[in-house]
Amino acid sequence: MFKKNPKKNLFSKKARGRIDSSTIGTHVARHGAIDERSVRAGGAVHDSAERKFAPQPEGRDRRDQGPRRVRGTKGDAIVQMSIPTESVKPKSRRGRKKHDAGRALAEKEQRKQSRANWAVWLVIGAVALVAAIAVGFFAYFHFSNAKIKLEPSNAPEALVKAEANDPYYVLCAAQLGTATAMGGHETDAYLLVRVDEAQRRLTVVSIPANLDVWLSDGENHPLSDAHGVGGDAELVRAVAELADVNISHFVYTDAERLAAMVDALGGVPMKVASEVDDPRAGTVVLYAGDATLNGEQALVLLRAMNFAQPFEGASRNRIDFFTAFIERALTANGIEFTALVGDLGDYVSTDYTANDLIDLADRMRPVDTLTVMEGVVPGHVSLSSGKYVYSDEGWAAMAEALRAGEDPSRVGELEPQAPSDGITVEVRNGSGSTGMAATMGERLAADGFVVTNTRNSDDGTIYAETLVIHKDAASEAQAKRVQAAIDCGRVVEGGDFYAFDADVLVIIGRDWML
Repeated sequence: MFKKNPKKNLFSKKARGRIDSSTIGTHVARHGAIDERSVRAGGAVHDSAERKFAPQPEGRDRRDQGPRRVRGTKGDAIVQMSIPTESVKPKSRRGRKKHDAGRALAEKEQRKQSRANWAVWLVIGAVALVAAIAVGFFAYFHFSNAKIKLEPSNAPEALVKAEANDPYYVLCAAQLGTATAMGGHETDAYLLVRVDEAQRRLTVVSIPANLDVWLSDGENHPLSDAHGVGGDAELVRAVAELADVNISHFVYTDAERLAAMVDALGGVPMKVASEVDDPRAGTVVLYAGDATLNGEQALVLLRAMNFAQPFEGASRNRIDFFTAFIERALTANGIEFTALVGDLGDYVSTDYTANDLIDLADRMRPVDTLTVMEGVVPGHVSLSSGKYVYSDEGWAAMAEALRAGEDPSRVGELEPQAPSDGITVEVRNGSGSTGMAATMGERLAADGFVVTNTRNSDDGTIYAETLVIHKDAASEAQAKRVQAAIDCGRVVEGGDFYAFDADVLVIIGRDWML
């Protein structure tokens, strides 16, 4: 028999120790016995070829399995251990208590981490929401500003920026139209508004559209012609020169848009001073008293001119409506007012931005403590030209009160006017044209004078100049009132030369025909 060479015995004690680490998982288990402890522990024995294809226990994740090396009597084998997901509770009472405490602590930490994660996501969501709202508001107001801007109006050329915290002036213009047509000075309305934000005070002065003014073309025009001569800038400059103020903002609308704005607000509550029934203004009749006007009714109120004193009556209605509209707008809640401002471009054109209007509204609230003063340019309508001629002294006093922030309605106390009611007038035609005396008599009667007689002049003279004759110094004021009403002629004292029974005698000259 041959003697065995111990160096070649792979299963010798020395060799077996050397291959433990290098052959794990690569050898094939022989017929040697396997460690009984691994079997009792529930281990499954696989050779290296079978290990990676070994089926996983049902309901368990591969992470629940862990390879264990088991040393056998004739070699090592890989035992794939099945480790349960749930830890096994200790059998002792103390062990179970410690186990439960550890598990509760782990669950608590997990819940804490979960809440922290939710908090982070909530913060991120809130920041994203705020950013989205900010972007939305920016886009909303940017779009609103684009809608309400004045282009292509040239009004900004004449606007002068006010000093911070100083009162400033706004010119509001509206083309109201009539029930049948647009155009003509009677269809336009102008309000000059002094805004004192610090004192929370508005002063509103109504300016007649047919006011006789000089424009940049060097000619006399009714104020409503200004837009045709030089655009909105011409209108702004004419009113600014008239009142001797700088105008900082301009607002313009027309009949259709104004009516839509009133309806968008749900109507304007106000007190109608007197009954309005003017076919040229519309078919609606407005009765005196409290009412909530819709768009159509508002236009009728603003257009109506068939009053004993047309401009004065119309001006009162327009100022009352403007005041009521401001009060209604300021009482709108935040969302309603913001929506109105956002849609303002559908109703008006202005150099105000949406942010400007919201800031102004905030400064003027609460509305019940807002002070509103009003005035009407003093003057009369010329019977010859149809233009409105303002009283120099009366308007000078009113403009001064306006600039000082005082009540312009007190101007009537500063310049007493001789009333037209009761002044008797005799009219004689010395122009050489037929029917002139009757025409002037009708116009004077419409203006409140008492016309006692109309006839031709009996001296055969053709007068080049109209004469307004009074008897003595006591009746001079009455003659001046008649002269202002006809917007023509020269006042003379002629009681000794001309015989007449009325307070004032008017002899029409050829100048009244021009």
